[in-house]
Amino acid sequence: MSVTFEVGSKKKAYCRKCKGYRNCEIKGFYFQSDHNDHFSWTTEWFLLQCCGCDEVFCQTVATDSESYYYFTDEDGTEAREPEETIEYWPAKNKRQRPEWMTDILSPLDEVDGLSKPLSEVYGALDNDLTILATIGVRTVFDVCSAALGIDGDFTFKRKLEELVKLGKIGQLDQENLETLVEAGNASAHRGWLPNSQELTTILDILEHFLNVSFIAPSLRKQLDEKARKLKAKVPPKKGPKVKIP
Repeated sequence: MSVTFEVGSKKKAYCRKCKGYRNCEIKGFYFQSDHNDHFSWTTEWFLLQCCGCDEVFCQTVATDSESYYYFTDEDGTEAREPEETIEYWPAKNKRQRPEWMTDILSPLDEVDGLSKPLSEVYGALDNDLTILATIGVRTVFDVCSAALGIDGDFTFKRKLEELVKLGKIGQLDQENLETLVEAGNASAHRGWLPNSQELTTILDILEHFLNVSFIAPSLRKQLDEKARKLKAKVPPKKGPKVKIP
């Protein structure tokens, strides 16, 4: 049976820009359904606009004749409701981007060739493309090591050794990044699929590397400049008073 929602009415949905569920205005709606002798399914398509930030996005709500969750209502009667599979486009953020990544004038913007692979890592993560995200992390490390002055023809192991020699990373960072690179290699060459906790650790290592290598030095440079300007404005200490007999 066809279902309709009135354009202009409101419904709750997740807004990735507001980072939470918000009232959204329905700008468009389409209902799909189909069946065979054993199975039926429906999909509701919504074009939504967030009432808080005006972000526009698409939401789908899918159900089928085989998927239900069962519960006991207030009267103690066994009941069931169809399970809804809700998806969004653009996809919900599986991991919030660091603030320094989304800043308009992020220090990462100055790293040549970094923007696209880094963006694709998070995009793959949002769309549950776990293997591609893990391979992409290895690529991001490659781009960053080149930006830090490491020869692109070096092996990953040699690159890490050179980063330590240059004082760009410490011994523990070297070990962590070696694990990150090996994870990328395992996904690229052996189809390794990390679970959500393992992928979280991989992204933690990457973000720490980006922060230490590019964000923190940039913030330190800005702070040093502000301190120099402040020093010039602080009135000097006056000399001791001379008593006149």
